[in-house]
Formats: sequence, C-alpha cells, structure tokens
Amino acid sequence: MNNTTQNPAAYCPVVCDEEGELWTDSLIIAEAFERNHRDVLRSIDQLVADGTIGRRNFAQSSYYNLQNKPQRMIRLDERGFLIAMPFIGGRRARQGQVRLVDEFLTLRRQITKQTEQRLSNSEQRLTAIEQALFRKHPHWPTILRCKAKGMSHRMTCIFTKHKDPDTIRRNLRRMEECGIAETH
Repeated sequence: MNNTTQNPAAYCPVVCDEEGELWTDSLIIAEAFERNHRDVLRSIDQLVADGTIGRRNFAQSSYYNLQNKPQRMIRLDERGFLIAMPFIGGRRARQGQVRLVDEFLTLRRQITKQTEQRLSNSEQRLTAIEQALFRKHPHWPTILRCKAKGMSHRMTCIFTKHKDPDTIRRNLRRMEECGIAETH
C-alpha cells in the first residue's frame, strides 16, 4: 500500500480511515517524540525486520518534503504503534506516548459512539417499518405468535380467521421477504 500525502503538517496525530481502522505515521511519531524522522524510520524498520511488528501492522507510504521531493514514511496501525512506541525513545517520549495513546483511545470511543448511534437509528427505522407493515397486515403479528408457539398452519388459520393454510404460508413468505420472519 502506498499512500502519498502533500502536507504532513496538516495531519491529525491519529487518523481513522474508511474501514474504521486507526493509524498514525512515522512523521507524527517523530514530531511527538522530538526525534529525527530518519531515526524513527530506522527503529521501525528494525522492529519490522525482526518480526516484532507484523506485516499487517504497517504500510510503506510517502510524503513530499519542502523541495517537493517524495520522502519515505511508514504508516502504523494502532497495534503497530503501541508495539513500536517503547522502542522510539527521544526527549519527549513519555509525553508523545501519552498524547498519541490518548488520541487513539479518544478516536476509538468516538467510533464506538457513532457506531452505536447508527445502530440505534437503524433499529428505530426498522421498528417503524415493521410497525407500518403490521398496520397494513394486522394478522401478521398473530401469525408470528402462532409460529413461535409451534402451531400448525391449520391451527393458525383458526386464530387469524383465514380459510386456507396456504394463505398462512404465503403470508410467512411475504414476511420473510420483508425481513420480519424466517420460514425455515
């Protein structure tokens, strides 16, 4: 994976990508730990070479320096960063670690909250759709209750006042198509 960025100074310390994965990069780490970027790259390269950081936890990337020349940097996911940070060192290692770990945790909480909010909204929409379908088909809740009790289609007809068990089967198929019931 090669990611090219124009302005590394515009970075947030931790980024959340489209898949919800949190990551940071060697430039941010160098800045936070007050280290030369080349030293941070060397430390990360050593951790990758000896297998301390796995292939899934980093990606080679690049940015353009002030002379508009591409420069190498390494992108680390949350696990990769947490493994690497004790090996980075520098004058402000502790403050940098605290800052970046806090940022990871803050973003993780935000993602969790947003996900829970989206799920809640989806559940509310599904409940509203289900209620609308039940208003349109008032016998569906009774069919579902009978099915939950293990009643036959013929017995269900008695409770719903349907004449033919095939209508119960058809209603169950329609409910399944709407995502309300499973016929199996």
